[in-house]
Amino acid sequence: MSATEMKRRDFLKAGAALGGGLLISLYIPEWAVAADSSETLSPAPFVPNAFVRIGTDEIVTVIVNKSEMGQGVYTSLPMLLAEEL
Repeated sequence: MSATEMKRRDFLKAGAALGGGLLISLYIPEWAVAADSSETLSPAPFVPNAFVRIGTDEIVTVIVNKSEMGQGVYTSLPMLLAEEL
């Protein structure tokens, strides 16, 4: 097996093309709402990450994706979240 040699300029061109493709495929919800302002959308819950949701009725939901094995995550994570909020 022989290694192919890639020049720095070719690497930068390929990186720019891939970055442009990612930028085009990026979805920004604020732009989609601004583009279609004729519909009235109900307010969605605030989702700062995949494990915390804050609803419009001020209910905070913490999602733990691992099982409790004696570490106390079901009590420590809500305490940490309440401290940060």
